[in-house]
Amino acid sequence: MLWTVAVVGLPFVAAIALVTGCRHSGPRIARVATLTASILTLVAAAVLLQRSHEHVPIAFEWLPGAGTIGLALSSSSLWLVLAIAGIAALALLGDGEFDAPFRNTSWALIMVALSAGFAALLVDHFIARYVVLEVAALCAGLAPLAELPSGTAGRLVWRTYLPLRVGDAGLLVGILLLGEAAGTLNITLALEAGATLGGASLAFAVGGLVLAAWIKAAGWPMHLWALTGRRLSLSAHAVLFATLLPTLGLYLLYRTASGAGRAAA
Repeated sequence: MLWTVAVVGLPFVAAIALVTGCRHSGPRIARVATLTASILTLVAAAVLLQRSHEHVPIAFEWLPGAGTIGLALSSSSLWLVLAIAGIAALALLGDGEFDAPFRNTSWALIMVALSAGFAALLVDHFIARYVVLEVAALCAGLAPLAELPSGTAGRLVWRTYLPLRVGDAGLLVGILLLGEAAGTLNITLALEAGATLGGASLAFAVGGLVLAAWIKAAGWPMHLWALTGRRLSLSAHAVLFATLLPTLGLYLLYRTASGAGRAAA
C-alpha cells in the first residue's frame, strides 16, 4: 500500500513544495526536490512491478451502488508509469530554464498532472478515472498561463482545454452506459458488461470511449490541442503534451479493446 501511495502521491508532494517552501529557497532546492520525487516514483513503480496483478482496495464508495474504488496493479500500467516518470526525470535534468521565474509554477502543473495521470493508469473505477483525467487535462490547459504572456496564453488555454473537454464528455457518456449495464463502475466489470449492450446504447458507449481516447491521443483532426505544446518550454511539451496525455488516451483505448475482447470470449 505504501509504494502505491508513493507512486501517486510523490509528484503531488513535489508540486506543493514547488509552490510553497521551494519557491523561497531558490531554484536549486526546487530542482532537487522535484528530481528526488521523480526518482522515488520510479523506484516505487519498479517495486510494484514485482507485485503486478494485485488489487489495492480503497474503502471508499463515491456513489452509492457504483462499487468500491481501488487500484489495480497491472504490469502494463506500471510499465507506463515507469516510462512517464523516467521521461519527466530526464526532462527535468535537461531543463536549462529551470532558474527562470515561471518554471516553478510550470513544473508544479507538470507534477500535479503526473500525479493525476499515474492515478488514472492505476485506478479501477470509471468515475475516479474520469476525475483524475479531468485534473490532468486542466493542468495542460493551464500550462500556457504559467509560461506565456496573458494575451497569448488566454487563447491557447481555450484551444487546449475545450477539445479535451469534448473527449471527456464522450468518456462520461460511455462510462454511464456501461455502468448502467453492469450495475457497477468497476472498470473491468463494466467493460465486460458492455457485451450485453446492443443497438444505440452500444454505439454511443463505444463511440464515447473511442472519441475520448482519440482526442487525448491527438488523433487527426482533433490534434490541434497538442500543438499548444510547441509554444511552451521543451519540458512542458515533452512531458504533458507529447507523453502524458497521449499515453492516457492510448491506454484508455487499450483497456476498452482488451475488456471487450475478454467479454466476447
